[in-house]
Amino acid sequence: MANLHNEFIAFSNEISLSSAQKEELRTSRDSVRDHIRKWMRDKKGISVKFYLQGSYAMHTAVKPINEGEYDIDDGVYLTDYYDMQDENLPSCETVHDWIKQAVKDQTSTDPIDKNTCVRVVYKHGYHIDLPIYILRNDAAFLANKKSGWIESDAKSFKDWLHDQLGENRDQGHRLIKYLKRWKDENVVNLKGIELTILVANNATYKSGRDDLSLRCTVASIYETLQQNFICLKPVAPFEDLFEEKAGSKDAILNQLKQLRDALIDATDLATSTEEASEKMAIYFGSSFPTSTNANDKLSLQRTAAPGILKRDGRSG
Repeated sequence: MANLHNEFIAFSNEISLSSAQKEELRTSRDSVRDHIRKWMRDKKGISVKFYLQGSYAMHTAVKPINEGEYDIDDGVYLTDYYDMQDENLPSCETVHDWIKQAVKDQTSTDPIDKNTCVRVVYKHGYHIDLPIYILRNDAAFLANKKSGWIESDAKSFKDWLHDQLGENRDQGHRLIKYLKRWKDENVVNLKGIELTILVANNATYKSGRDDLSLRCTVASIYETLQQNFICLKPVAPFEDLFEEKAGSKDAILNQLKQLRDALIDATDLATSTEEASEKMAIYFGSSFPTSTNANDKLSLQRTAAPGILKRDGRSG
């Protein structure tokens, strides 16, 4: 029986955003916030608040594979519409245009106006997504250009995850990150928010044994979805995120079963840590530590260029 806890901890460190990446995201976020506050105040006389959300805020962000862009989600909350009648609210297209104008000079690349957010793109390989909300009657409504104002509470989701993981949240965060990387490496038709919910609802925690915790958690997710293939969002609007995934059900279940069986094989049947690590690298990619890629990484470290110095928020 192999114990892969240390290998999984090293894997978590490898796929997590570095301190330098986090600092650069925070610096750019603060600069974007300052631009939006000033523009909204000077041009529209409107006050705004911000709330960090998404995987970065929930400590479940992972580096993208193949040097893709990593990101941060920063909710923009318009606070002057609390008691306004529906017919007097600005349109979703209007508030998107406001934010787009507010950040248009933030980088050398024009912001991208998506249905659910405005995206500020930086040339250093990351972007900031800015979903826009109004606060009304103790609820938050997201500006969706396709569907209109939709009740959506990102803050409550973050709070739900914090409470759901409880005192085991550090291991819970790592479990989510492991499965996010597995999803990316194996092109599994699951979103990060779906995996977050599935882990939070099915996690089995094993102190000092991330390998066994992941094995049991994946087994529980597989069994749960076999019985009822749904993934309910635990906050408004409480929709089933799997509603349009019926055609992917068999493929998703099969991929979960393969991962479960591989985890059982690695922890129960492998004759050495090295053998077990090689089995895990098949599912989690080259970032999972093995005796082979450890030598490759050591060689790269010896020849690596110096790190990039801290950049200001206008880089891009």
